[in-house]
Amino acid sequence: MSNQIKTVIFDLDGTLVDTIEDIRGALNAALESFGKTPVTRDQIMGMIGGGVDDMLYEAIGESPIVFGDFKSQYRQYYRANIDKFTQPYVGIKPLLQALHAANVKMAVLTNKQTDPAKRLVDLFGFSTYFEIVAGPEYYGVHKPDPAGLIQMMTDLGATPESTVFIGDSEPDVQVAAAAGVRCVAVGYGYREASVLAGLNPWRLVMDVAALHVLLVETSLD
Repeated sequence: MSNQIKTVIFDLDGTLVDTIEDIRGALNAALESFGKTPVTRDQIMGMIGGGVDDMLYEAIGESPIVFGDFKSQYRQYYRANIDKFTQPYVGIKPLLQALHAANVKMAVLTNKQTDPAKRLVDLFGFSTYFEIVAGPEYYGVHKPDPAGLIQMMTDLGATPESTVFIGDSEPDVQVAAAAGVRCVAVGYGYREASVLAGLNPWRLVMDVAALHVLLVETSLD
């Protein structure tokens, strides 16, 4: 049927897994190594979504820190501590299992680099569910540039009409709109629900339980 959800593409951080404290720990370790003030949880929540470089540039501001050195410090710490606090959101694995059982194709499109994204997907036993896990270097663009999402759908044999994109931040809603794909914005991630609602996603849900009902039991009417 034309109104079935046949493909679901997920963002990663703030959508499938809560990575905020491990990212904050790595960023603060880098900041402190250069004599800078650490950031709070609230501060970093507003910095995530556009990719690691955007976050790091915002963190150092006008400081004369050499960006490459700062990024190297951040990446070294994060790679060594990627799963210290990170966990999937409650209900994510049953959701993936249900979609898999319904023969829905799934993939991850994230602004996180592909290697750490795959590490987390593997760590939590999700790799069997996703045909593709792609960071920005995979297709050569960051969200909200739609070229990556469009190519991913081609690689999956999917169409915009039967695809849903799930994400928690502005680039997620924007990339879906630019690619002609319905977007479900999740209010349990790293953006306020009011911010997401202002971007006019197809649907806005506030927890994984509601996301499960929407994806498993709802058509695209």
